[in-house]
Amino acid sequence: MKNVQLVLDIGGVLATDLDKFWDELVSQASLSYQEVRKIYKKEIREKLWHGEISEDFFGTGLKLLFPI
Repeated sequence: MKNVQLVLDIGGVLATDLDKFWDELVSQASLSYQEVRKIYKKEIREKLWHGEISEDFFGTGLKLLFPI
């Protein structure tokens, strides 16, 4: 049997309201929107898109990157 890989796009799949998601993350992290997006782009976006990090890391990884 061949290995099957499922790719999920967070927009509309894992997070249905991205504006609310970013607003809440900014609020919880006590950082500016620009700072949060910069960290996300550097640490998560490419790795998530290329399947280099798991869905579990996406959830727990945000807590590691933004501990507050």
